[in-house]
Amino acid sequence: VVEHYAQENPDQILDRASGDGIQVDLKQRQLRLSPNAVVNIGPDRLEIRSQSLLWDRITEVISSESTVTIAGADGSKIRGNSGQYNLNSQIATVLGSIEAQHQNPLGNLWADRVQWQVNTNQVEATGAVRYEQPSTGFTMQGTQAIGNLGSQEIQVTGAQQVRTQYVVP
Repeated sequence: VVEHYAQENPDQILDRASGDGIQVDLKQRQLRLSPNAVVNIGPDRLEIRSQSLLWDRITEVISSESTVTIAGADGSKIRGNSGQYNLNSQIATVLGSIEAQHQNPLGNLWADRVQWQVNTNQVEATGAVRYEQPSTGFTMQGTQAIGNLGSQEIQVTGAQQVRTQYVVP
């Protein structure tokens, strides 16, 4: 376990990184966590999980070339084949077979690439995009989506015709 403490309050843990193995490169200021890597960030405890994570303390980017899951404290979660999180901008970029989800109310977003502004829950998705709200029976498909995971306000557009399905209960 590697912990980062606040300078003004040495008892306060800001970030925590763990894994079954940890390599530290002091010169490059990098941590490589593998396997079973987990990083918890900030007071809201954003969680990043993967089999392997690289945390570059100079650029403040945490990245993974393998399946990665990034979960916010509010129930928002995104999972994909690879991705990175920039601590400074609070933007997660996830690539490949992505599933993004918000728990309350439940909304699901699938895409090939998603950029997620974690602190505002704004998302931009591209590729084979599908969005659904299971409680309403509402589904949209297109090639691009922009919106907010938390408020469930998602606009789906596309180079071709956008398909919308709404099942009336």
